[in-house]
Amino acid sequence: GEFKWLGWYGHYLLVVAYDDASETFWVYDSWFGTSEVPMENATTDGRTLSYADADLQWRQFNRNYITLYRPEEAGLLVDIIGEDMDDAAMWQNSLSRTRSELQREPENAFLWFNLGTVYNALGQYEEAATAFDQARSIGLPWRMLWYQFGPYEAYYQTGRYEDIITLADVTLKDRPYFEEAYYYKGLALEALGDPAAARQNLEKAVNFNPIFQPAAEALATINE
Repeated sequence: GEFKWLGWYGHYLLVVAYDDASETFWVYDSWFGTSEVPMENATTDGRTLSYADADLQWRQFNRNYITLYRPEEAGLLVDIIGEDMDDAAMWQNSLSRTRSELQREPENAFLWFNLGTVYNALGQYEEAATAFDQARSIGLPWRMLWYQFGPYEAYYQTGRYEDIITLADVTLKDRPYFEEAYYYKGLALEALGDPAAARQNLEKAVNFNPIFQPAAEALATINE
């Protein structure tokens, strides 16, 4: 459509209805709005999105989701989510699914990125770093680290501090408003023995987002 020139972006979808017979979701889109005409909230019905298209886009974010439910419906929620209510089972299921998808699509950078995300969650940081390396080698959208920060964590846990600084600098170039990039750059600089520069970056993270607790906690421990 008319926004295609913008390239790859991430934005939230709120699913408000579905129909299994036609395999269709109705969604409110945080970027395009609620109607079929982008940027016009002309109807409360929502935009339509096929199950297939939704999953194709959703898996670019490792199929993350947030559930909204009434307290009295907690039991129903547990029944719907099933064994994935247990984090350990959820991540193992995600690992199996991602490996299976990669067997079919070994050149899909998003799937390699997802694999890195899963390995991070499992505490397998060397494997995570390798998966993120593969994703970057294949090629990711340049906005990828606006939304997901797994490479920073994997590289930090494996001592690849220079790589963190490089990624953060690229992400922050011309767009100096990502607290996560400042945070991880600060951690990397501290690990490299430059507490003054680390403090500067952590302060930028906190100033931009005062409720970003990881940066505030890291800043409190900096010794110059």
